[in-house]
Amino acid sequence: MTFSSGAVCTGSETGRAEMHERDGEIPGGPAQAGDGRRDLRHGPAGLGLGPAGTATLDGRTAALLQLAVSVALGSSRACLEWSTARALAAGATDDEIADVLLVIAPVAGLGRVVCAAPDVATALGYDVAAALEEVGDN
Repeated sequence: MTFSSGAVCTGSETGRAEMHERDGEIPGGPAQAGDGRRDLRHGPAGLGLGPAGTATLDGRTAALLQLAVSVALGSSRACLEWSTARALAAGATDDEIADVLLVIAPVAGLGRVVCAAPDVATALGYDVAAALEEVGDN
């Protein structure tokens, strides 16, 4: 998936999503006219990179769901930060994003949520390292 910034979110050898800068097209990327593949970047499935949402779900809800799935799948730091920023841009609050992590923990597993929490917190503007030092000092 290529973002407007030129960054790409792809799967790695471990099956996790990664976001990195890339010039040009993704191998096997967008369908070319007449090659028999369907270009899924746009259309009613909501797979485009514009504001999230469908006829039934508003953009905020869709962005929160996308963040939840990113956490549940064990996505990379860059993808988690991008998903969090997208949820904020769609109008989600810090508390709503934290609640998403709490709600999915029983299903996704506490380990996935604990691993993702520092990356999500960083995207929300929290200094995780400073907070951990403060806890260690007490």
